[in-house]
Parts: sequence; C-alpha cells; structure tokens
Amino acid sequence: MTAAAAPSGPEVVVAADVGALARRAAAACADRLRWVLAGGGQAILALAGGTTPEPVYARLALEPDLAWERVVLCLGDERWAEATEAEANETMVRRALLDRLPRPPAAFIGWGVGRDRDPAAVAAAFGRRLEVAAGLGPGGLVRLDGCLLGLGPEGHTASLFPGGPALEAPGPAQAVWVEKKAAWRLTLTGAQLAAAGWVGVLVTGAAKAEALEAVVRGAWDPDRWPAQRVVRRAAACTVFCDGAAAGRLAPAAGR
Repeated sequence: MTAAAAPSGPEVVVAADVGALARRAAAACADRLRWVLAGGGQAILALAGGTTPEPVYARLALEPDLAWERVVLCLGDERWAEATEAEANETMVRRALLDRLPRPPAAFIGWGVGRDRDPAAVAAAFGRRLEVAAGLGPGGLVRLDGCLLGLGPEGHTASLFPGGPALEAPGPAQAVWVEKKAAWRLTLTGAQLAAAGWVGVLVTGAAKAEALEAVVRGAWDPDRWPAQRVVRRAAACTVFCDGAAAGRLAPAAGR
C-alpha cells in the first residue's frame, strides 16, 4: 500500500494480562497460518526478537493441527551477534519456539551473523535466501504471509529506529548502524514488513504507552515513530497489548 494508513487502521486487542495476550496473539497467528496453508503450498512467517514474544512463541508451539512442515520461519531482525550467543534473537527463537515444535518447520532462515563478516553482505545474503524460499512479489519485495513485531518505547519496531535508513530503504533487508546502541543491526526494511499479508504487533508495559498511542492514533510522523510505517501501511494489522500499554488509548480501542 502507498497510503499513509490502512483504510480502517489497526485492530487493537487489549488483553487482561501477559498470559492472555500470549494466548490471543498465538491463536491469531496460528489462524493466519492455517488460512494461508488451506490454499495449498507453504506459509512464510517473520518472527520478532526481544523478550515480549517469548510467551507468545511458547503458546504458538502448542497450537493444534498446524502443518509446520509447510511453514517457513525467518527472523525479522537480528542483533550483531552470532546465533549461539545469548543476546542473539535467534537464540531466543530457538529456545522459545523451534525447540518446542512438534515437528520441524519447512525451513528456518536466520541472519548468519559472523563477527568477521561485513554487515551489508550479511543482509544481502539473508535477502537472497528469503527470496529463494518465498519468492518475490510487487516492488521487488519478498512474499511474507505474516510477521510478528514488537514496539520499543521510542517507537522502533524490528530494527527500524527513529531516523534510521532502513525505514524507507528499497528491497527486503538492510544492515543499519544504530548510533544510540553503538552497534550494527540487521533488519527487514519498513517496506518489506508493511508488505506482509498480516502484521501482529506485541506491546506490554506502561513504558510503551506513549509510543503505542503515537503509533496507533498520533499524527503521521514515521521518522519520529518508525513503527507507524508498518502499522498504518499494512493491509491487515492487529496490535496485541496489555492494559498498561493501552493506558493512553481511548477505551473504544479495546476488542
């Protein structure tokens, strides 16, 4: 989509607590995968890193009747850390989801970080692997059937930080230098994430209430609030949040 916002805006689901959020988000993600798989072929799902998704992944692994052998999983972003390092998003995803699945997915595509590798080359190689697995859609972007994302208190999602170059970058993936963290990050671009068939955003805690309000209801300013670029341009987006994160939203936002 090229408009500043999806016609109806994101759906906002306010859960009673983190456990309820995990159940609802996992069920919605599983329903999306089942719907795609019912059409034949495979489904492609991009996964969020950080800590908020962990209980969601634990629940997702328990969802019944999911043909994981036809699901390709990939990481939406990664820290500049090798897959075996504790801080890597891949480490969390393996622990919380992959190691719990009843059978292996069709494929898992990680970023393949190597401390001695060039970040831009790593991002380009990831994009090529994803293209081979999923195929290209309009605008040279990879076909993603869904993606799960988090939200930072400053409005970032994946590794799209305020003022960062990946927000409007072409193509599926990019390496970005994050000055605030003095580190490289690897991320699917804003255009690639917004092109997913369905986007689920996971938000918990009062520290993210201002960002959530700005992303869902605030004036259009994606340089200040990068997650707007994805949440408002996605064809279908559901925000799953707890009461603390939803504290600045109008009561009508809850479903």
